[in-house]
Amino acid sequence: MIERSTSPTFRAPAQQVQAPTASKHLGTTLRRVWQEVSEDNLSLVSAGVAFYAFLSLVPALSAVISIWGLFATPERLQAQLVTLQGVVPPNVFGLLREQMQRVAETNSNSLGFGALGSALVSLWISKKGVEAIIDATHIAYDEEDERSLVRRTLVALGLTVVSAVVFVLTVGLALLVPLALAQLGIATASATLFSVLRWPLLGRIVFSALCVLYRLTPRRVTRWREVLPGASIAALAWLVLSAAFSLYASEFANYQRIYGSLGAVVALLLWLWLSSYIVLVGAELNSEVYPSAQSAD
Repeated sequence: MIERSTSPTFRAPAQQVQAPTASKHLGTTLRRVWQEVSEDNLSLVSAGVAFYAFLSLVPALSAVISIWGLFATPERLQAQLVTLQGVVPPNVFGLLREQMQRVAETNSNSLGFGALGSALVSLWISKKGVEAIIDATHIAYDEEDERSLVRRTLVALGLTVVSAVVFVLTVGLALLVPLALAQLGIATASATLFSVLRWPLLGRIVFSALCVLYRLTPRRVTRWREVLPGASIAALAWLVLSAAFSLYASEFANYQRIYGSLGAVVALLLWLWLSSYIVLVGAELNSEVYPSAQSAD
């Protein structure tokens, strides 16, 4: 009789403290993430990543336009460029127009060499930005990258290609596809439906890319489930940031009058910096949710 009555009494306290313990663990994890973000100077590292990303855009743009010029006449290029007027900021449109004029004055052989050279320069600069993210991930996991130079370079190049594809898809879904729908005269209802559905699609693309990034950058072999917390939070935060930035860009004319010709540069750099910061915070979150990863070989 005594054993029966004491057995439930013994187990009850353990069941009652489970929820507070989980809550404390979540709060502790978030505090540690914030502390690690400050100690690892992620704001400074993300600024470096944003700088390399911005620096790579000019040769990338030159490469794209040069390749485009190999398959289209200068007149057709100018006609297609007009469709972007009023959609992109005036500074960006002016840069595109200058590049188009350069293409019109260049023969096809020079365009081919120019496209190849610009693509290589853009790839090298972009790789430097990806290497900065890789180094920041190692800092987040409190580890040193002991991989060989060849393997490290291959990982950086692979992630650079993934980043470029994600960037193209993001720009296409956020800007070019809506522009194409407007030019083709698609019904307003269809355009509205796309404007709503593009954000979940963008979120899925970014989430998948972040999973690959967080899976490959640490030195140790990381399981897929160990990258889900950071990838989920970072993708959601990036969507909120991009939606806010898109709304902000819709008022770009006012911003342009205030800051003048530097308006487009400031806005783009701000978006790249915040995007890089979000990605690195996601890596810190993964390292804290699965702390055993920090001490593993």
